[in-house]
Amino acid sequence: TKSRIFGNTIVNVDGFKLNAMAEGNLIVVPNRDKPGMVAKIASYLGQKNINIAGMTVGRERSGGEARMILNVDDPVSAADLAVLAGFENILGAPKQICL
Repeated sequence: TKSRIFGNTIVNVDGFKLNAMAEGNLIVVPNRDKPGMVAKIASYLGQKNINIAGMTVGRERSGGEARMILNVDDPVSAADLAVLAGFENILGAPKQICL
């Protein structure tokens, strides 16, 4: 994952423009820009009692490739990241970054 950070704001991840807080625990999710993706990820994390403090999405175009960044209160287990990787329209393994 290549990213560009200004101050405490992430403005670019893998070439996708976005605006995310560069603090705490982050999950970077490569995905297709399809309806329901944000809800699917948020619902799963909620079921696991993982609180989302912030979220942003950058995309190349409608329906194309995208990056979702979630700021979460606590680290996410490798097992939960693996479950997310198996969701339809997820384009690879989500990455966790702890700042």
